[in-house]
Amino acid sequence: YQEVFYLPKLIMANTKKPIVLFDCSRGETHHPNSNFKKLHRRLRRKYKVQLNRDTIDCTVLNACDLIVFGCPRNIFSDGEIEAIKEYLNGGGSVFILLSEGGEKNNITNVNSFIEDYGIIFESSTVVRTVYHKYLHP
Repeated sequence: YQEVFYLPKLIMANTKKPIVLFDCSRGETHHPNSNFKKLHRRLRRKYKVQLNRDTIDCTVLNACDLIVFGCPRNIFSDGEIEAIKEYLNGGGSVFILLSEGGEKNNITNVNSFIEDYGIIFESSTVVRTVYHKYLHP
């Protein structure tokens, strides 16, 4: 009976936590040290959270299960765009956030690699950022 009881604990100890990678190489305004502190605390309970300050390439992306771009403020190079496309086509997950104004106000070229998947960031705003009785467009 003891072997059956301890077996799940051994299996749980040997499983690796999924890796969530926050990119900080594009001048992101949101990352675990700024604006995502609570999210970081909650994620690290079940996931291994890492920061990337280097250029984005296939080795960096293939080492993680999810990469988060929290409002990038710099333009991605052609090599980085190709690496992200290859990562997505291989089954990787990407979470991209932009502030209001889309690409124009954030000075980035995110649409150049997400438009292939049917997603585009527009420069319009749907919800007011100022709280007034109700959040209404």
